[in-house]
Amino acid sequence: MANFIPQEDMAFDIFQVNVTTYITAHQPGTANPWGYPQQRVNTLNTKKNRWDAAWAKAKFKTSRNEGDVTEKNAARIDYEADLRLFVKEWLKFNELVSDQQRTLMGIPNNDTEPSPKPAPQTHPIIIGVDFSQPQTHKINFRDQAAGNKAKPFGVAYAEIKYAVGTVAPASADDCPNSVTPTRTPEIITFANGSTGKRAYYFLRWVNTVGVAGPWSPIADYLIS
Repeated sequence: MANFIPQEDMAFDIFQVNVTTYITAHQPGTANPWGYPQQRVNTLNTKKNRWDAAWAKAKFKTSRNEGDVTEKNAARIDYEADLRLFVKEWLKFNELVSDQQRTLMGIPNNDTEPSPKPAPQTHPIIIGVDFSQPQTHKINFRDQAAGNKAKPFGVAYAEIKYAVGTVAPASADDCPNSVTPTRTPEIITFANGSTGKRAYYFLRWVNTVGVAGPWSPIADYLIS
C-alpha cells in the first residue's frame, strides 16, 4: 500500500480528523460497528489527543517555540505510525467497510491506489480587505479563475505568507509570517506599532496531499 497519508502537517491534520471521525462513528456500541475492539480505538485516541494538543500550538509559526515544534514532530511520528497500522488492520480489507467509505476517508481500496492528486494550477487572489478594526485586516479571497469563493477541486486550504514594513519583499520566501485558512475570510491582527506600515501578501493553494500550487503576485495594503 503506497503512502496515502499526506506529508504536510496541515493536510495530515485534515486527513486524520476525517479518518478518525469514521472510526468513532463505527466503534463498538454504535449502530454499524466495523468490528474493531474499543481498546484499540482508545489506544489510537490517546495518540490522537497528543497530536491535537501539540498541533494546536505548533501550527502558529509566529508564536510557537522550538519545544512546540519538537513535541509536534514526536507526536506525529507516534500517531501516524499507529494510524497507518489501524488502517491496515481494520479498514483496508474489512468487508464491513465499503469502497466508497474508504474513498471518502482518503485511503486506497483493495488492490488499488488513490489517483495522483496534481498540484493546483491556479492561485487565490484577494478580492477585498476590511479595515474596520484597528491594526487588523479581514481578508476576503477566492480563486483567480472562479466567480465565487469556493476552493478549486482537490484543494485543502490556502497558504498566505506576509510581511509588514515599508519595503516590499522580493518573494514569498522573504515573508516571515504565514497562515493557512481553509475558508475565506481570514483575519490577521498586527502587532502594536504597525499602524502606517504596509502588509505585503502572497497567496497559493495547497491540495489534500500537501502539494502546493503557484504563488499569486504580491498584493499590499495599508495597516490603519
